[in-house]
Amino acid sequence: MRYRQTVMCWLASIVLVAGMLAGCAQTAHAPDPGNAVLRAGQGLVVVSLTSNSPRLDHVSHLRVQRLSNGKPNGEYWNLPRSSADLSIDTALFIGAVPAGDYELLGYGYPSEFRARDVDFNRREDQPQRASLSFKVEPDGMADLGRLVMTTVPVGGGIMVGRSGVVPSNQNLLRRIGSGYADSLASRSGTSWIGPDAMKEVEKVARSAPTGISMPVKMDNAVIMPARMGSILLRLDDGGWSVLQFDELLTFSSVLPGELPDVALVGVGEFGLFVKLASGQSVLTPVDPGDLPVGKYALIDGNAQDGWRIAVERGQELQFFHSHALEAGQWKQIHSQSLVGGLWGDRIRYWVWRSKDGIGYATSNGTLHLLRSGSVDWETYPGPIPGSFDRLNVNPDGSIGILTRPLGVGDVGGLIAAGYLFDLEGRKWKKINAPSTQKLDAPQKAADGTLFYRAFDVTFSQRLMQLFKSRNGGETWEVVPRDWMPIEDSDGGGYYDKIADETWPQMKLRVLESGALLYVFQGVHGKYAVGHSSDGGTTWKLEYRNMQ
Repeated sequence: MRYRQTVMCWLASIVLVAGMLAGCAQTAHAPDPGNAVLRAGQGLVVVSLTSNSPRLDHVSHLRVQRLSNGKPNGEYWNLPRSSADLSIDTALFIGAVPAGDYELLGYGYPSEFRARDVDFNRREDQPQRASLSFKVEPDGMADLGRLVMTTVPVGGGIMVGRSGVVPSNQNLLRRIGSGYADSLASRSGTSWIGPDAMKEVEKVARSAPTGISMPVKMDNAVIMPARMGSILLRLDDGGWSVLQFDELLTFSSVLPGELPDVALVGVGEFGLFVKLASGQSVLTPVDPGDLPVGKYALIDGNAQDGWRIAVERGQELQFFHSHALEAGQWKQIHSQSLVGGLWGDRIRYWVWRSKDGIGYATSNGTLHLLRSGSVDWETYPGPIPGSFDRLNVNPDGSIGILTRPLGVGDVGGLIAAGYLFDLEGRKWKKINAPSTQKLDAPQKAADGTLFYRAFDVTFSQRLMQLFKSRNGGETWEVVPRDWMPIEDSDGGGYYDKIADETWPQMKLRVLESGALLYVFQGVHGKYAVGHSSDGGTTWKLEYRNMQ
């Protein structure tokens, strides 16, 4: 009995000490007052964060620490993320905290996804952090505007600074229909404490936006949606230029305007919908009419057939049509649930535009097409029972997929198989793989050359390679990798080894002209694009975010 009492007293002491320690460094979750009334002495904090690399997936909160006389007092708060389903690379955070002085520390993830938070402006070789301090007034509203996060030009890591382009979140709140927008409009100034020590961050990020996807031919250029409110143009002579919109949101899809007074249109996260007027160089908003706000994933159309937009909203992918681009009356023409599987897992999807219409595919292994001039969707099952893991759309309209057998785990693409879907013949063709470990769906150039990204596995090495075949996949050859830069301004090697497995974001873009873009999203946010006009025999580095 005495032994049991001793053990219980020992356990109670541990609990007491743990509770005392927790009181010294406690973390509380700030409720979104959109769902709760502000308590006495609390104030509202609204802040958004835009990243120039894919860092914000699954982020759930911003972490702040309270200050007393300018120093941390051991009290921490998490500002919850709002409207995450509308977001790609911009996150909005809204929370109520007790009045006082605070400092933004970084962002964090749900405990079941990732245990640790990520600090702002901190690198292994530079432990100092730029101050992001702010004040919250009782019953007030601290609108901190936009923060911009990008890669440190030398040495890797990230840096965060306040945006001068988006000093307020009023427009973003209006986009999502939040009642906070009117309250923000009645307040002047910001609640930051002290000057912005990192004001160059936004300039660095906007000078070289990343995120090239879905390239489209337009006049003497290829246009591509990108991050930081940017549309990238690769001119036929090899030069690059940037069109920018001042809300710093990420574009998902761009399209030549097909109208006399509109050169191009673009859509993206948080209901982003803009146009470039003919003869102009500045992107301006398009009146969306009654189109619901969502994550706009695709735009297609013309003056004759009208316009179609794919919108991700909550648990659905929805398609809308309007005869008018500006102030349109949008009618929903199709929807696809994004919930499936035994456990209700979220279904991934791909959307695309081709010469014969639009289409989408889902990771549960189905492909859907809406041909030009038709109102009926065609649905095709995958070539084998299983899931789609990767998808590429080719200039000739064929669709490459990487499949995985149903209910079978697949480490490194050992069991995955590649297929091409012939749009005209409406049938699948298996592409013999150049390697046992596939990383991407096969792609087909305008001249029929096939490309495959895979691991080249030998007894002594496992190298990431790009392969090509000139005979339909019967034989394969390795595409040279010698175009990659080997040094940068700090002399430490601009990129790590291209063959390293830390390169999950290498992408090949096959252009209508037959040329190739090879996009590298490397470690620490480093980003580069190489171009080849001879099928990959020679490459030229044309674009990178580190100078």
